[in-house]
Amino acid sequence: MTGQPSNRGVNPLRVQLIGIAGTSRDILLSIFTLKSFILNDKILAQSVRLEASHYKYILPVKLEESCQNIADDIAQFRPNIIGFSTYTWNYDAVMRIAVLAKKANPFVKVLLGGPEIAASDVIAGKYNNLPVDYIICGEGEMPLSRLLHNLIFGNDADLKDISRLAYRINDRFSYKDISDPEADILQNLLEAPSPYLSGMVPKFLLSPSYQANIETQRGCNFRCAYCLYHMNFPSIRYRHLPDVINEIELLYNCGVKDFRITDANFLSKKDYAAELLTELIRRKIKMSFFFEAIPSFVDERIAKLMKEYCNLSPVNQILIGIGLQTINMESLQAIKRKLPIKHFSRAFELCANAGVVIKTDIILGLPYETKKTYFDLMEYIADKMRNGYNCLSLSILRILPGSELYQIAMSVGLQADQNDSEHFIYQTPTMNRQDMVDCMKISGVAIKLFYTLTNKRRINIRDKYFEVKDKYNVSHVRLLCHFVDFYEKCLAGTNSDFMKDDFPRAEHYWYFDMDKEIPDELIAGELNRLMEIGIDN
Repeated sequence: MTGQPSNRGVNPLRVQLIGIAGTSRDILLSIFTLKSFILNDKILAQSVRLEASHYKYILPVKLEESCQNIADDIAQFRPNIIGFSTYTWNYDAVMRIAVLAKKANPFVKVLLGGPEIAASDVIAGKYNNLPVDYIICGEGEMPLSRLLHNLIFGNDADLKDISRLAYRINDRFSYKDISDPEADILQNLLEAPSPYLSGMVPKFLLSPSYQANIETQRGCNFRCAYCLYHMNFPSIRYRHLPDVINEIELLYNCGVKDFRITDANFLSKKDYAAELLTELIRRKIKMSFFFEAIPSFVDERIAKLMKEYCNLSPVNQILIGIGLQTINMESLQAIKRKLPIKHFSRAFELCANAGVVIKTDIILGLPYETKKTYFDLMEYIADKMRNGYNCLSLSILRILPGSELYQIAMSVGLQADQNDSEHFIYQTPTMNRQDMVDCMKISGVAIKLFYTLTNKRRINIRDKYFEVKDKYNVSHVRLLCHFVDFYEKCLAGTNSDFMKDDFPRAEHYWYFDMDKEIPDELIAGELNRLMEIGIDN
């Protein structure tokens, strides 16, 4: 193996961690978490010059320009090692930047980590011919720390002893697959330094322009086949609760308006969650925040505390993401998410009564889902959008590398979309591509009609929608299909993705292009017309 720093143990090793966020407002916490852990090691703090560089989400149309700008930033810092926190949304950008960085400096070493990096891909040789030198699979603090110690003080032979680290030997990677999923992870999160309290998150991110991310735990109660979270974190470990509360207070005092709790199930330990909410109420924190929860963990005590928090101030909105995914039990069993609908209905009612905004997650393209069962799902969930600011979060199933779904997909015949790198499903044995396109168009319409989220103009559109539905006593699917036809009339003759036979980049279209192509005024006008002349005219 080549590429160890020639001045090992003499000059500081220059390490640059690159984070490209999933939205223009998110703080990508991973690079600052790694930085705070590494610099908490007194030996590494004296031996490493470490920079954590944060970038906003890169729009596809700006990919080339943005990647070149980031590569220029890297060239200015002159790192020995560049570490990328890699996700589905930034993988293409990461690989472009790696190529540019290597072109500018052939001696720089590229390290990949993050949820997008799967051991199965490493073993299969996916990265053998790519400009990558080191790969960390799963939780990064301990492997990165050990790698840096090795590069500064060790020898090449010691790399084989670092769990979940792959390193290049000529044209392939050496990776010791481990049977113990807890090898080289932080057994005690209580001892991990806070990236916020230690000052590792730069001040420009601590502003109203950004939504802060807060981690309270690692792990999940569920083992859903499509998800990597429980695989990367095999047990549930909790951070020191006073640190979490102090982080939120720090953000509040810096002027941050909202934050997101990044846990898979914030309510996994109800006493922990209840104590956090209680302390935020006691400290009179006035911020909005979002968290995700498994429906069966929502109970009366949690609902009461959420209501009390929301009543503190008009700005104290809680948005809770609850994963319904589907109401087809055969699909739920296939993805190992056996969640009776009664739990979702009860959680929805408790949250709605508490004044909490509910974001319902639904996935299109699950095993055994059909066009009919998906329409049944839309019929069920659309009616729950009547009141409040509740909204839908609709997505297309992804076959993530390293997830159990990867094997399930092969066994049941799910086909991945070969036209992008984000692992979307293209079609299934029970839902051909035309059925998928029909359902994707229905989903796009539903997002447009029901995505109210604190927008009174959107509330008016939603309310008018229900007026039309109730006046003519039609099903939701019937009315949603009418708006599919309406969209197609509005977009006829254009190059809109919505009008293409294959509906490419459907998710991107829903969340980035649809508002530009179908403004609210068009929807409102059509609803007013329907109120006057009826849906069949």
